[in-house]
Amino acid sequence: MGSHISPPNTGKDQDRALDCQRAMEVAFAQLLSDALAAGWREMEIAIVLADIADDHVLKLAKKTKSKDFN
Repeated sequence: MGSHISPPNTGKDQDRALDCQRAMEVAFAQLLSDALAAGWREMEIAIVLADIADDHVLKLAKKTKSKDFN
């Protein structure tokens, strides 16, 4: 894939979510393009990526609950 994810533009907490979204949109567009070129359907890609993201959020929630959050 080879996409580059930009670092945060600012150290301000209120701006980090927007910075992160902008950076992830670029990487997501490249991932989507690569997956489509490989023959996957857009709906398949969207569902699988949502599942992966959900699994990751649940994993982070468990870490937070056990006080091992990093």
